[in-house]
Amino acid sequence: MAFDHNVRIVFPEDSTFDASKNLDEIHTRVQDFKGPRDLQSLDLFAGSGNFEAQCEKNGLTSAGYDILRDPTNNNLLTKEGFFQALLLVLSLVPGRSTWQLFNPRGGVLIG
Repeated sequence: MAFDHNVRIVFPEDSTFDASKNLDEIHTRVQDFKGPRDLQSLDLFAGSGNFEAQCEKNGLTSAGYDILRDPTNNNLLTKEGFFQALLLVLSLVPGRSTWQLFNPRGGVLIG
């Protein structure tokens, strides 16, 4: 699968989700999270999904998040996308997970 990494999406400023104005809802969702914490790897801004695929190949439960995959639910500029990313982070196995976050200044941050 080929991806064009030069994605540009323009939203009117008033239509983007501002997390700083929704801290009560974020706090409530974190506190009320009852989902499974079984995700062993997470690739935020996954692009082609190579990290996710390698983790799965090594037997880890994995998820990827990228606007190229789902422009609505994987877009941090939207409320839906922000809360989808939060849900994925909350689903990570505490203390034993691998994550990857693309660093636009070069390289990749791995935790």
